[in-house]
Amino acid sequence: MKKADTLWTVDGSFQFTRQTCGALLRLSFYRAKTKQNTVRKFFATTGEASISADTTIILSDPKLQDIYQEFTKRYQPTATIKSNLGQLYFAQHEITREEKAALNKLTEAASDLQFAGVKRFVKENKDNLVGGYVLANYLYNLPDIEQTDSLYRLFSPQLIQTSYPLHEFRKELDIKMSLLPGHVPPELSGIDIRGKAFTVASLKGKYVLLDFWGSWCLPCLSGLPKMKAAYEKYKDRIAFVSIACHDKEIKWRAMVTKQNMTWTQLLDDKKDRIARQYYVETFPTKILIGPDGKVIQVFKGEGNDFYDQLDKVLQK
Repeated sequence: MKKADTLWTVDGSFQFTRQTCGALLRLSFYRAKTKQNTVRKFFATTGEASISADTTIILSDPKLQDIYQEFTKRYQPTATIKSNLGQLYFAQHEITREEKAALNKLTEAASDLQFAGVKRFVKENKDNLVGGYVLANYLYNLPDIEQTDSLYRLFSPQLIQTSYPLHEFRKELDIKMSLLPGHVPPELSGIDIRGKAFTVASLKGKYVLLDFWGSWCLPCLSGLPKMKAAYEKYKDRIAFVSIACHDKEIKWRAMVTKQNMTWTQLLDDKKDRIARQYYVETFPTKILIGPDGKVIQVFKGEGNDFYDQLDKVLQK
């Protein structure tokens, strides 16, 4: 768990002492009179730090902070390009399909350039905490999970143990790795809409679909006719399991009844336990699991790719 302290200034100054292992500290300065909030981030090592809420950070041992400043200097140009492209995209009242495609292509190229620069920086700094911080905070959405894992393994076990970002990042990475094709996903359990205990483990030996959706999710609802048709077509060969997320029970139950969703229905809890367990960030997300209990494929968003793959797998 991340630790937070609240400090009061006296005559514009404050001081505090903490034992650290080189972790990044994030200080937020709030001015009550002007209601302004200023954030300062720095890497704390042994020694003293002098921080101004306006401009400067002075450390008696600035080595890690200098490395971090070097990263921000490298990262900022591509971040600015992407921000400007985004502003250009939304500033246009009328934009042609060709212009939209050109902006998307430029944004994709800027993202590729940005990822390449961050990966290069991580490789150059695999022996220090700044490299670990950058990996955990800037490459967590790298499309190639196995490549992310290989970058993580560049860091020594000793460094990982002293780095909160790396230590926590491993947990997220393990979840993502478990959802790759051929891997065994996390166990799923809950209480279904009829009040009965349910586990995915009880379905081993059958194909299983885990469908993460919500009664509030328009793409999920628009795809329900295809879902119901697929269920009627293959219900003897595959178990459908829908998990409603970020939902209220009364709305969930009403939608399940209205849409006549007759397969297994679960409601995730208020802390999103199941969604977090499966690292679900996009709705709908569908996870197809084979009779051996291993992931066949993960599908994000509503499209025909899931149904095409389902036909391909079950019509063998």
